[in-house]
Amino acid sequence: MPNIIQNSSNIVDSSSGEVIMGDLEVLEEDLDSNYEPTDQEIEEYAQYLGMDMGEDKHLFYIAKEGLKAPLPSNWKPCKASDNQIYYFNFESKELQKEHPCDDHYKK
Repeated sequence: MPNIIQNSSNIVDSSSGEVIMGDLEVLEEDLDSNYEPTDQEIEEYAQYLGMDMGEDKHLFYIAKEGLKAPLPSNWKPCKASDNQIYYFNFESKELQKEHPCDDHYKK
């Protein structure tokens, strides 16, 4: 497994010098244990997950749980120069826009 380090604004494989990700700032996840999503946030995320706003209201607890879910290990949030947030897996080198837990909550 490559040793991945952050070098200025790039994420680099230290064994090969290959730039894996450029122009992205690696952020630290800062979870607030007191965070409670608003009803609007829950409804928006429920809709994003594919829930029906009328028929699936009893499943909104899943959306609430998803909004509070921490990133899985090896994943870090990263911010691009245009302020877009991406998620990077330091083990698999996967980069994606969706939170890595979204698929879990969609199911």
